[in-house]
Amino acid sequence: GDEGWLCAYVVDQGGEYLYGALPCLWSTEDSTNLEVVTDPTDNLVRFTADATETVTLPVQVNLGDFEANLSVTVLDASSLPGAAR
Repeated sequence: GDEGWLCAYVVDQGGEYLYGALPCLWSTEDSTNLEVVTDPTDNLVRFTADATETVTLPVQVNLGDFEANLSVTVLDASSLPGAAR
């Protein structure tokens, strides 16, 4: 499958990044198509995604009391520019 990286961080009121200042946890509801392959408690994670069609997968990250939900779209090979149809 394809792989990518995601990073999460909190910014204080002064615009300073609070790297590593809060506990972090990454998760997904669709571990069949998306897998976090590095430590899910790091704020920078590598993931792999594998799908036979274009799908949008849910990802959640918690930083301390903060929670963010995002979507990762995985394209099947026929969706890429120049792909055989």
